[in-house]
Amino acid sequence: MMKRVLSVGLLAVVVGLVPSTGQAPVQTINALAPIELLLDGSQELVGVAVTFDATAYVSDAGAGVVYKISPTGVVTIAVSGLQRPAGLALDLTGRLLITEEGGGRILRLEATGALTVLATGLRSPRWLAVNLDGSLYISHHGPPPDGLDPTEGREILRLVPGKSPTVVATGLSRLE
Repeated sequence: MMKRVLSVGLLAVVVGLVPSTGQAPVQTINALAPIELLLDGSQELVGVAVTFDATAYVSDAGAGVVYKISPTGVVTIAVSGLQRPAGLALDLTGRLLITEEGGGRILRLEATGALTVLATGLRSPRWLAVNLDGSLYISHHGPPPDGLDPTEGREILRLVPGKSPTVVATGLSRLE
């Protein structure tokens, strides 16, 4: 996979009223920053997590893989064969956590490359976050409210290691 570098210009316009005239002067600020295209031809990029050493992980739900991008821009596949990987996060020790929408699971990538299953039986888990106490917050489809549109029934679960998940918010919509 070849790395391409693009330059993108950012034009910002600052508008404010000048008290003496009541007119709105326009001040233009130009910023030019290089942008690197690191993944090209991917199917459905969804989640991103970045480690302290600037290693990035990106999930591709359509391809069923999680890419690892080194700080120097080298792209490799960290995990493959997943069922729609989506949200990514890092636990308190820096291990990668993955929501697997199609499989209804939360996975942890170990230093050995093995996957540990942290939770199963979730309905399309999408996003996750790690709390300072090590617990996970996970969005997934709960039961549809009153049998209505299933996209309206998102829940947030709290998963504490060694305990059953608990619902902390329900009836949420549009957490896609």
